[in-house]
Amino acid sequence: MNDFDQMVAGSLSFADSILQKLEFATAIVGAIFIFLLMMAGVSEVLLRTIFNSPIPGYIEAVQISMVAFAILPISYCYQRDGHLKMDLLVRSLTGRSSWFLKSIATFLGLAFIIIILPAVYDFFHNSFVLGDSTMNMDWPVWPSKLAALTGIALLLLRLGLEVVALLRMAINPALRPVALPRKMDPINDAVD
Repeated sequence: MNDFDQMVAGSLSFADSILQKLEFATAIVGAIFIFLLMMAGVSEVLLRTIFNSPIPGYIEAVQISMVAFAILPISYCYQRDGHLKMDLLVRSLTGRSSWFLKSIATFLGLAFIIIILPAVYDFFHNSFVLGDSTMNMDWPVWPSKLAALTGIALLLLRLGLEVVALLRMAINPALRPVALPRKMDPINDAVD
């Protein structure tokens, strides 16, 4: 491993560690929202059943908060290799061809995110500027659109970092992989 590759690997590793912290924070926020929605759901059922008094705005709260656990932690899920993939062809390849095909697939995903990100920003910006709100309770909708923008922007950073890491591996498959999604191992993850 030469000095240039050590510099690239170090930079990738540093950027990956910072991005992992941000991704973990979004996953924690998503988990908190899931917990709060579970508690609100139980409260809704109990109040409706026992007192015949539902929680006002419960449906709207669920609708606007779903993005917090569906899209906000998407980059964390991708980084942990927890997403569904159709990689039968990639699994059959080894070495340089495998890394090259993975880099092409990741680049296509990156291109798609680059295409949709401006529209996601526009949705957030318009909602924030115009004061978009829910119909019944008049709650602002822009926080959920900001969560979607944040989640997709983090995915953009993750995919960009991964393209560079995959091209590094395609150039020299003998190198140690850095800043790539790691396969989930439930036993080791539970111990860590």
